[in-house]
Parts: sequence; structure tokens; C-alpha cells
Amino acid sequence: MKTTKRCLAFLSAAIMLMTAFAGCGKSTTTSSSSGSNVSNASGGDIQTGDNSAEESTESTDSAVDSGDVGVSNGGGTTSTGKTPGSATSSKKTSGSTSSVAGQTERIDMGGYEFVLGTAYYANYLNSEGVLDPTNPLMKAVARVEKDYNCKVKFYKFADVSSAGTAVVNAVLAGDKICDVAQMQFSRCRTVAYSNACHDLKTLKGLDLTTGNFEKAITDAFTFNKKVYACNIGENSNVQGLFYNADLLKKYAPGYDVMKMYKEGTWTEAKFEEILRKISSTSGQKVTPLVGSTGIMALSAAVNAGGTSYKSGNKVTFGIVTADGIKALNYVKRLYNDKLWKYPADTAFATGGAVFTDGAVWQTKSYTSVKNLEFVPWPKGELNKYVVPAADGIAWCVPKTVKKKEYVGLILNALAESTAEMKSNRVRELEDNGWSANSIAVYNWMQSNHQIDMTTGPEIGAFSKKIDDSVFVANIQPAAAMQSISAAAQKAFDDYYKQFIR
Repeated sequence: MKTTKRCLAFLSAAIMLMTAFAGCGKSTTTSSSSGSNVSNASGGDIQTGDNSAEESTESTDSAVDSGDVGVSNGGGTTSTGKTPGSATSSKKTSGSTSSVAGQTERIDMGGYEFVLGTAYYANYLNSEGVLDPTNPLMKAVARVEKDYNCKVKFYKFADVSSAGTAVVNAVLAGDKICDVAQMQFSRCRTVAYSNACHDLKTLKGLDLTTGNFEKAITDAFTFNKKVYACNIGENSNVQGLFYNADLLKKYAPGYDVMKMYKEGTWTEAKFEEILRKISSTSGQKVTPLVGSTGIMALSAAVNAGGTSYKSGNKVTFGIVTADGIKALNYVKRLYNDKLWKYPADTAFATGGAVFTDGAVWQTKSYTSVKNLEFVPWPKGELNKYVVPAADGIAWCVPKTVKKKEYVGLILNALAESTAEMKSNRVRELEDNGWSANSIAVYNWMQSNHQIDMTTGPEIGAFSKKIDDSVFVANIQPAAAMQSISAAAQKAFDDYYKQFIR
């Protein structure tokens, strides 16, 4: 196999499992009540997305670095949420409050214009290209406008890759770009390390401990007890293994992977045993395992506790640790013994492979597999199921919001869309042929995954050595990782120390 074909590109593979949410064109704003009113911010018959000229702003705490980092394609999350009880509102003086027994206190915001900046505006449109009133988030928007006497407008970032820079530059200029910004994890990290967003714990009315906010994401954005971002909904980037249950039964009879998962006996050793059985029984007519991206990233997550993982303020590059080296040796053995085919191809979707790694959102590519199942990557050295999520969507609050005291209340109310949108995701999985067992796995993963922290640190220089340690026969992972471990970990330390203040 040619070198270009063999290259695993592990470091990018750890962040490639994400849905490419479309984002192109100029930044624009749209009123939630007039879905077709969208146009260029640079001119035309509709107002610009930047309304800072009319609004005073809070000053930033310090100078900001406007650089953006990470990959250019978008995250793969879909928001979902708890449907709230109906709330009543009455005409009252701006700023006054009212409450109904069992409901959140409501504040009359006097027509305040709340701007939701997003790189994923297309997610909220119907087939006719206008804002969809049946979308769970749009239902929440309608409730917010009624309950708080405010107006919600959308600000469209020009594209996914520039969203973080756009917010940072606006804060540098002292301009309000939006009240809350919805963007890819890596772009949100740009805003956070640039000190351009509020600590969400300082926002009145925002309760991040409810089931409407995903703990894995708030944890990933928490440094020194300050929370720089959250999300609304679920994360369809959670990664595991898809398998064709019919082919498994045919070529490895007696191995019930779903049962092993439930009993806690689904391990990497057992997985390798199954792959070898498939290879010998089929006479290599089918491929035991094909990788949709970098299966090494998943194996590292299992063996090392994460490809890169966070504990407190410390982010560790797991692949260069002792357990990471065990992961490299594992996938090197699978590759050398032709149990794992890489680069990826279409073999799994066409019935030519039994297993493939991937994220939940990729299931739409496998509707042709009639008996599709999904499980976590098997247990490794840590004897636990480690579920990584490479990327997704996060929400942050720029420091130049006009009414900080309103933003937490509105964000908290918008998050009440979580339960309905999660139900929509489950319905989609059912429509794609998922079994009740696989859906139960997905639901468990939502509460038990961790965010991969690889996007951001400058570690591209180490990619080739990591790849070669797997694909080049005479290069051993232990020696290769020893040669880069100090420098690679320093890259993580240097990047994430910017979040500590």
C-alpha cells in the first residue's frame, strides 16, 4: 500500500467524526417571526447582522487573541430538550417580574432584542428554506418571546470556521455581535482562551445542572471553576462500533456482542478473538473491520482513558502515555494481521465488512445494513467503556452582551427544547433501523461520554511519527512515543493554560 494510502493521520482522525453542518456566505440576521427575511450583512434590503452601532456594550476584561484554531468542518450535534409547562405572562412594566406556582420566575424584558448567533442556521429551516415553527428550538423561541416580552433574532456567522474569530474580533472592538453564540467546539475554545466570553456561572437564571445541558460538554469547558460554554441537546458525535449482526452470526457464530456489552465482558481481547474468527471462517471473503476514520483514536481512548482527556485543569495527551502505547501496539497488530482495513472504504455499507467504527450521526450511511447494531468500543486496559466524542456544538456568551442579566434566563429557557429534540433523534435512529438494544446503548452513551480535547494544541508535527509507529513494520510505538512525549504534552500544556485565569 502506498504511503499516502497508509497514512492514518491520527491526530486529525480524532476530530474528523463530525457532521458537516453547512455554513457559507456572508453574516446575516433574521427575525424568528419572519423566516424568509435573510440577506447579506454587507448590504442590501435587510438589516446587517451587526447591530452594535445602536447598542452600548460592556467592556472586555483584557486584550484578546483573535486567532482561530482547529478544523474547518462543523460539529455534528443535534439539540434536544424538555418541554416546559405553559407559562403565563401579562402586560407589566419593563423589568418587573411575575411567577406562577411551580414555574420559573418570568421577567418582562420590555421588547429586548435577543440575538442568537449561529453557524448552523440551516438546521432550523424547513424544506421551503424558512424558519420552521415545528423545530423544537423554534418552539422554545416562541415561548421565550411570549414569556419574557422579548424578540429573538438570528445572526448567521459567515461560515463554521470563522465563527470563533468573528466573536473575538467583535469583543476586541467593543461591539455586540450576539447575546449567545452557537459554534463548533474548536471555535468556542478560541473564544474561551481569548477571554472573550462570560463565565456562565455568573449568569442569573442559568442552571447548568439540569438535564437540559450535557455535563460532558460543560466539564470540557470548565477551568478554575469557570464555565466558558455549554450546549443545548445531545451530542451525536459519540463514537462506538457499528456491526452487521447477520454477518457476525454467519462468520462468528456463538459470539453475541450485545450480550457481552450488557454483561460487561465486551473487551478488546474478546473483540480481537472475534475478528480472527471472522477472518478464518470467511476465508477473507469479508473484512472483519473497516475504519471510517482513525480506529487508533478510539483504541487510544479505551486504553489511555482518552485520546486526550481532561482532569481538573490538566489536559493529558493520552496517546503518548504508557496506556496509549498499548493502544498503538493493539491497532498495529490488527493492521499487520489484516484484521483491520484502513483507509476506509464502503465495504461495511455494502455488506463486505462486519464491523466499522463511527459516530452516531453516521448511521444514515448504513441504512442498507438490515440488522445493524451499535455498541461502545470494547473495554481496554482501564476495564471500562470509554466513549469519546470528537466534536460537537457549544454555546458561549460574548462579553459584549448588552443585558447580561437577561441572557442566562433566556438561554435556560431555550434549553427546555432538549427533551423533545432528543426524542426526535431516537425516532430518527428507529427510522434508520436501530434496535431497542442499540438505542439503549446510545442513551447510555449520552450520559457517559467524554469530550476529546485534541483540537486546538499545535501537535500536527507529531502526526507522522504516530502514524508510522502503526504502519511501518520496523518502527515500534514505545520508541516513537518516547521521542515525542515531552514535546507533545508541552503543546497541550501551553494551549490549555490560556484557559486558566
